[in-house]
Amino acid sequence: MPEMELDVASGHLDHTDVWFRILGYMISPEDEARRRAFVARGFADALGTIERIEQPLDPATARAQQLVWGSLWKDFYEFGGGLDALTAASGATHDWQADVIRLRDWTTAASVLHLVRAIDAQGVEASIGKAIFLIAECKGRHGVSRSTTDIRNAWRKYKNISHLAAAVLLCKTLRGFDFSGIVWLGVFLAVARDLQKFGTSFILDAKERVTLLDPSSIWSVPEDLPLPELDTSIFWRLDRQGIEVLKNYRPRRRR
Repeated sequence: MPEMELDVASGHLDHTDVWFRILGYMISPEDEARRRAFVARGFADALGTIERIEQPLDPATARAQQLVWGSLWKDFYEFGGGLDALTAASGATHDWQADVIRLRDWTTAASVLHLVRAIDAQGVEASIGKAIFLIAECKGRHGVSRSTTDIRNAWRKYKNISHLAAAVLLCKTLRGFDFSGIVWLGVFLAVARDLQKFGTSFILDAKERVTLLDPSSIWSVPEDLPLPELDTSIFWRLDRQGIEVLKNYRPRRRR
């Protein structure tokens, strides 16, 4: 399966650049040019911050600034695509409404993955249909889509990064979690990889061997990346209400 490029850069941004790359995969899973433009803007902002440091500087500080600038400039080209990527994004107006819709769709797709796993953990036969049914019964709470059609569309659009969106949704509930630094980055990636392993091994159709997540198309966390051990109790569990609601589920009839 295609692995995300998560190689550590110079480290001057305290791994914020890795978060930018992960977010780029989530925003544009099918558009590499748009992903690189997003990452390039992050590096450009950092370079601009250095430029705005007041002058004059003492010789030692000036030298340090030059070294940091050089390292970030190299990162800018290696991981962000450089000026070409930045030029491709220039002039584009930011669509805030699209951000709202995307966030809702991420949360919806993440909830599908979490709920399939939670239903399976309950010892009940799990399916996408059951997860969608539970989400629809929430009537749009927790930032998810309201209608079954919208839920299915969100899953179809973002299922290849649903393990990343699900990791964001879960990590935000962890005490002290912060989207910065290497420690929480490791926790986030460990959660995402655990969800990735579940999704790519959970079989939806035993006859055709169809899995919940397609190993050939999801943006995966590298298998050889050293990550911390996880306490699996942090993952979603069905509460009593969810178990009761699920009893009302009726599968759709195939036409």
